[in-house]
Amino acid sequence: MNKSTLSRLLLQIITMVSKSTKRKKTFKNIRRRSNSLFIDETFLNIGKKTWYLIVVVSGNNKIMAVELVKKRTKEKILEIVKDCADRLLYPLELLVSDGFLAYVGVARELKQNLTHIRHIHKPPYGRITVEIYSYDQFHVTKTTFQTTNEITAIGGWFIGQVKTSKESLGKKKRGRKKGSKNRPKHVIEAEKKKKLENRKPRGRPSGKTNKKEWDVHVFNHDKKRGRIKALGGSSYVVAAAMNTILKQFHNMYITSNLVEKEFSALKKFIDFRGRRSIEMWQDLLLSYFIIRDEPKILDKILKRVNISYQIVVKSLSAITSCQVSAMQ
Repeated sequence: MNKSTLSRLLLQIITMVSKSTKRKKTFKNIRRRSNSLFIDETFLNIGKKTWYLIVVVSGNNKIMAVELVKKRTKEKILEIVKDCADRLLYPLELLVSDGFLAYVGVARELKQNLTHIRHIHKPPYGRITVEIYSYDQFHVTKTTFQTTNEITAIGGWFIGQVKTSKESLGKKKRGRKKGSKNRPKHVIEAEKKKKLENRKPRGRPSGKTNKKEWDVHVFNHDKKRGRIKALGGSSYVVAAAMNTILKQFHNMYITSNLVEKEFSALKKFIDFRGRRSIEMWQDLLLSYFIIRDEPKILDKILKRVNISYQIVVKSLSAITSCQVSAMQ
């Protein structure tokens, strides 16, 4: 079977898959029984330009979204994540991404209690950053935890760096408070004079920075009980978040997550080096993920595919030769 014949057959299948799923539910609108989302992107060249394929997988390994975009902006990613989060049957608790900085803004803009894992694909490898967002009526508290990716795969003691920041949710109004009055002029002049007499040097003192230092915390992963606990004065907030993560990554490395496995499988089935238009890529990817999500659809599609007798003959000869060699 030559490449042109195979391409025509593949195109026929893709067209049928696309048409057969226009009026029914697909991975784009189905709700999933999960509280976790895995998101990542890869790039491909289309018409000598770089495009990005963004894929979202739920915690129970179901396709949630597939988007082919020119730019992977925070606004576009946030739109995709919000749509996927709305289709989860349980409130989103865990978001897993790579180290792309736009995901930090995405997690912050979701404005809900959330644990966000970022696995860093830069030296030194094997690092993860866990960002834990906790909201009350007036503030958002962000606890950041840095450690290595194998803590959910192996048991025992481990350490990590922790720091916490707190921000007000409301913006302070500028100007004088409602109902207040201007102070007398002599009081204002006295305050100005006092400030001039006690003037402090401008700028930051030498040797100091405004960066909050990291604290070292100690934890223990009890593999038999499947629990992580904080030791001594270490963060119980981090321990609780790590137990949420442990449910998804029990005996697994955090960097070996569902969406990366999805890309590995995709690149084995589809040659990314082919010359295809953007329309062809969209149909090809849509059909692939529809079939991946619902393999039984191929039973109906293949019954309507017209296969020429030349393809049948060549296929039979290949099968026969394989059978003979196996018998030897």
